[in-house]
Amino acid sequence: MNGRRAMALLLVVPALMMSMAPTVGAQRPTSPLPSGNRIVAQDGDVVVVENDARVRIVRRREANVRVVFNAAERWLLLLVDYAMPAGSADGRVDYVHHYTDIGGDWPFGARWEGPATIEEYSMVAQGGRGLGMATSQGLVQVLPSQQEFRDANAVAVLSHWGGGGQSVDVPFDERRRGLQQ
Repeated sequence: MNGRRAMALLLVVPALMMSMAPTVGAQRPTSPLPSGNRIVAQDGDVVVVENDARVRIVRRREANVRVVFNAAERWLLLLVDYAMPAGSADGRVDYVHHYTDIGGDWPFGARWEGPATIEEYSMVAQGGRGLGMATSQGLVQVLPSQQEFRDANAVAVLSHWGGGGQSVDVPFDERRRGLQQ
């Protein structure tokens, strides 16, 4: 009897565990996110996200930014020179963000350059990324379809249907010559 009971448990326990497991591809809640807490992480912190918590991540960095906007073709290019720990940029492009099929109006003209705070937006365990660029003239956001990061105080919120980014390491002036050709 003990052998049969043990065999039954070996068959029943895995079946129970599988029936209690979360469904793969389960629908995320469609309700708006609550306001939540603002947590400023420090170097070395560990952020623990429990279960399916919808957590917004904003990575904020100071930079010198050069922007090229083509209104006719509806694309936007940001050349970003992140500030070094000492507080100044080194004159080299560290990252390029590019967006296509832009919806909305870029507020600063076809060419813009200056200091800015770059905010890279993402959601834990969800696709879609966005970007904010805070300047002395105001905040401009470039967001995909999700609106979790939309800021009511932004001077412009642009949408995009394509784009991406990549790390690079070229002098600003060299990259400028390539854009003018």
